[in-house]
Amino acid sequence: MNGLPGCVALPEGRFLAELAHRFARTRLSEADVRAARSHIAGHWQFRAWQMPLPMEDRPFEPTTLHGFMGNFVHAFARAQGLPETGLRYFVDQFPDNILYAPDLLRHFPAARFVHLIRDGRATAASVKPLDWGPNTALRAALWWKRYLAAGETLRRSVPPAGLYELRYERLVEDEASVVAELRRFLGLADHPLDTGRPFILPGYTRSQHVLVRKPADESRITAWRTRLSAREIRTFESIAGDDLLRLGYELVGPVERRPPGLVEQAALLAYDALKKQWNRIVYRRRRNIGRGVPRRPARSAP
Repeated sequence: MNGLPGCVALPEGRFLAELAHRFARTRLSEADVRAARSHIAGHWQFRAWQMPLPMEDRPFEPTTLHGFMGNFVHAFARAQGLPETGLRYFVDQFPDNILYAPDLLRHFPAARFVHLIRDGRATAASVKPLDWGPNTALRAALWWKRYLAAGETLRRSVPPAGLYELRYERLVEDEASVVAELRRFLGLADHPLDTGRPFILPGYTRSQHVLVRKPADESRITAWRTRLSAREIRTFESIAGDDLLRLGYELVGPVERRPPGLVEQAALLAYDALKKQWNRIVYRRRRNIGRGVPRRPARSAP
């Protein structure tokens, strides 16, 4: 969506959701604005962007989180050399936004949500080798079901005009039609995608985002069949098979799906717990990214 006219996509960062959750009131005091600036400036994910970004009070009054983020996004666009005229939407791609939907809607009542749904087995194969999220098929199935349930809550919370549900497989197979639908959903002009628009990829996620700006690859739809073992597929389907069927995905394993026994469950959970400890070490290292990098201090417009 970064290439759509009137849109700018921010690099991944969880601070928007954290701020929306932090401020129960929709009106921000001067102390709230200072706290918001401090929260972002000190956030490890923002530091990982490694770019000076003074947060000035223009063009909006920062008396709401909506206005505060408007100023933040305009500053980001200026820093990237992107046009600010006609800027209507910013895209925040933090995956857990779906869990913070009530908080986000409180501060951004006109927000539009794009809910991407993918075959859970493909999701498991994608996230299993990473240093965040579940590292076994057992945990991945439970994790995926949690986000499906959050999607159901989102569907009940957001007006139909504010929610666009998209299947990953359709995006890969028919990107042009999906982009056209997204334009209509957002009320944006029908202009060609700007594929040359810059997009920041922080160093710590670059290895996870190697496919950014690359053409859609249909082989990724079924890559999970070889990236997961037969036992991992059976384990996932034994826990989330009903949800897969409800979404229209075909199962690979037998109709009668037996979940892992107690011994296997204990072994999988022990392995996942060990990986989680290692992930925490990596996370602590990431929180030091960007420390000591000189920055222009945040300031208010005179």
